[in-house]
Amino acid sequence: MKAEDIQRELPAFLERQTGKQAAVENVVQLTGGASREIWSLDAILAGELVPMVLRSAAVGWVTTKAIPEYDLLKAAFEAGVPVPEPLFMGDDSLPVSFFLMRRIPGETIARRLLRDDEYSQARAALAGQLGAAAARVHAIPQGRYKEMELREPPADQAPAAAELEGLEQTYRGITPEAHPAFELAFRWLRRRLPDANERCLVHGDFRVGNVIFGP
Repeated sequence: MKAEDIQRELPAFLERQTGKQAAVENVVQLTGGASREIWSLDAILAGELVPMVLRSAAVGWVTTKAIPEYDLLKAAFEAGVPVPEPLFMGDDSLPVSFFLMRRIPGETIARRLLRDDEYSQARAALAGQLGAAAARVHAIPQGRYKEMELREPPADQAPAAAELEGLEQTYRGITPEAHPAFELAFRWLRRRLPDANERCLVHGDFRVGNVIFGP
């Protein structure tokens, strides 16, 4: 997808969503996103500037509703998780599926967070903030995501046991040679599996590179 496509087609979509005259400026593709494309843009709605991010499937990727990213983001936002505000779920205005969220300031380059003096106060506060954010994710009521077809452990198996089994199967499938550190880690974890069977929502890739941070 090209910036010209977004700048040409998105204003009409925004006008249908908001009922306001719309224009789109400063469309720039951002780095990262893996199988998704991320675009920064400025929407002008009836003269008001609204900074946005458009997140879309990459052209050529087959997408399904198996991972309803917009719906999950909305559930997290409503639960007080510190995420960008989800604004609009897309339609067929663009050649790929997309949604829009509010753009927030900050960056995601982990090495800068871990090394630069500018982020010394952020380093001191981040662990507590991440813990609080994860707790809010875990506390999202199941009714908000139960119908989203997310991956979950079998009903007759504790979540931790199912996760460990899946990790070990992947490890043994791709690593024919012995790695004592991994063997010891699997044994250590297996002896300490919790009995808890409570289900909750988890992030799945909760790490510094997936966090937007500022000073």
